[in-house]
Amino acid sequence: MDTFFISKNGETVGPWSIQNVFAELELSQLKLSDYIYHPQMQEWQMLLTSPLIPDSYKKINPESKTDSPEKNKFSDSGWTTQEWFIYKSNKQEGPYQYLDVVKMLQHQKLFDYDFVWSPSLETWTKVYECQAFSADQIKKLSKNEDLKKSTVFFRRQYLRVDYQSKLIIHNQKKIWRADSTEISAGGCGFVMSNAPFEKGDRLIVHFTPNEKGQVPPFNALCTIVSKFNDNKKGSKAVVYGLKFEALNQDIQLTIRSFTERAA
Repeated sequence: MDTFFISKNGETVGPWSIQNVFAELELSQLKLSDYIYHPQMQEWQMLLTSPLIPDSYKKINPESKTDSPEKNKFSDSGWTTQEWFIYKSNKQEGPYQYLDVVKMLQHQKLFDYDFVWSPSLETWTKVYECQAFSADQIKKLSKNEDLKKSTVFFRRQYLRVDYQSKLIIHNQKKIWRADSTEISAGGCGFVMSNAPFEKGDRLIVHFTPNEKGQVPPFNALCTIVSKFNDNKKGSKAVVYGLKFEALNQDIQLTIRSFTERAA
């Protein structure tokens, strides 16, 4: 009989049979945001997206209906006429219309690391992996004159662009190294493996220049505002979002100028 290991609350338990896993889900002792490991697969998968877990445990409810939306002129992809469900904080919500989900993303009530599902998707999918909410698709929608006048879109306070550089991070006790993924005048994103940080942690981060030297080296006092696993970057890779709490004003202006040119 195949056996599995479960990671929850930072601890690994098992080996369990798949029946044990199902029983723990039914008793709500496991969350769909916990992880399962199959030795033959040699990778951790979130229960929510694992093919080992039937949809009946994932609580997808495509039978639930809302008023049928009118045919949407903003896209011919079919996404806009489907009902969408979201999964965040271990809770399913919906159904929503497509533009409602876009609005939630714009107003930061839904994040890239949360999950979405519609009849066009085989399983729950992280927002940043879903083509319907890709940067190109959102950019296309944002250029529509009717939508510009609506409450769906608004100009972000800080533009964000891809930015690859090496980081040195410390919490006044220990030093780590990481790689930045994006930057804005208000914060940045970075990725590292076996990361010990949690949302709300305050860190001092040293940024080295990227290969093109577009931003000089600088230090910033930061707070972690988001965290999610990214299996595309490795089974132990964690992507963090940082908010700058203290940053030299000249550096902030330099970053703002760089992001406006690069956007």
